[in-house]
Amino acid sequence: MLRFLIRGTVGSVCIYGLSFLSGMAGLIVPVGINLLTFLSCAFLGLPGLLLVYGLSFIHLYV
Repeated sequence: MLRFLIRGTVGSVCIYGLSFLSGMAGLIVPVGINLLTFLSCAFLGLPGLLLVYGLSFIHLYV
C-alpha cells in the first residue's frame, strides 16, 4: 500500500515538473493532476505517466 502511494506521489510530482518544463520550452500539453492521473501513475508507474502524456498529446495534435 505504501509503495502504491509513493508511486502515485512521484508520478504527480513528475507531471508537475514536466508540465512546468514543457511550458518553459513552449510546448503546451495540458495534463492536470487529478485522481485519474494519480491512479494511472500509481498502478502502472512510468508507463502510466507516458500513457497520460501520450493521450493528452494525441487529443491535442491529432
